[in-house]
Amino acid sequence: HVKHLETRMKRLFFECGWEHLRDVNADAFQLWRANQTEFSPKTLHEYQHAASSLFAWMERNDRLESNPLRRVGRVERKGHETVKRRSFTNDEMHRLLAVAGHYGLGYLAAVNTGLRRKELASVQWGDMHLDADRPFILVRSSTTKNRKASKIYLKSQLARMLTEIKPVGVAADQLVFVGRIASMRKMHEHLKAARIAVFNDQGFKVDFHALRMTYNMNLELAGGSVQVRQELMRHSDPRLTTGPYTDTTRLETASLIEKLPEFMGEKNTDTQLDTQTTGASSLGVSQAVTVNAGDKTENLVANTD
Repeated sequence: HVKHLETRMKRLFFECGWEHLRDVNADAFQLWRANQTEFSPKTLHEYQHAASSLFAWMERNDRLESNPLRRVGRVERKGHETVKRRSFTNDEMHRLLAVAGHYGLGYLAAVNTGLRRKELASVQWGDMHLDADRPFILVRSSTTKNRKASKIYLKSQLARMLTEIKPVGVAADQLVFVGRIASMRKMHEHLKAARIAVFNDQGFKVDFHALRMTYNMNLELAGGSVQVRQELMRHSDPRLTTGPYTDTTRLETASLIEKLPEFMGEKNTDTQLDTQTTGASSLGVSQAVTVNAGDKTENLVANTD
């Protein structure tokens, strides 16, 4: 991370002609940014973030009167992404796990926790609380992207599988998923064996990080609210949850459209609904079932099923 920051700042200083702090100005940066044809919007955003962070730190420590890039707007990234991901469907996950062998546990853990590759690789047995009433992983702040500790509950199936592979007397600092997280090369082999295209017809990609997107989508389809999903995804901004991590192709849009009301006066032919109404325009109204009990009386038959 430090190496990337140093490289970006040196390039900006040189190509913008900034020899002294007084030379730094927003116009020079925006002109430089406008002339960059080799960089994606994401990369340009990272250059801006690196420079703004440095100057903001200098401002806080009275080494600069004000951050000269404070008012520079962000480059438009939406619609210009070089890599567009999609989530895995349930059928694709079944096929992937069927061919993954011992790597399957790594895939399953990622799609059921939303942990990133590096976060998952850093999980130790001491972080696992499999004997709790509701098993969970206590992810340490030193291993997370946002540097915040987090309690992640485990799906019962995953908890059972982890309990089964836990070595007797294992040290607390031993890594849980060592040798079980597939490299990209290995994952591509699994995708090919499972007949899952890395890029679909629309150019959307699946990779290991797509498992995190799949986690969010499965929470959405299970009825999870935006607030709950944001908490489970550990996002600081709900726009991340509802934007880049939402695969709109999997949303139940078609079935929802059919639930819209009719406005053209078509008669509803649903017998169950119509028999709950009375009047001459309705279908035959359901009558209670009776039996002859003798003495010219009738009793209602109870519906026991």
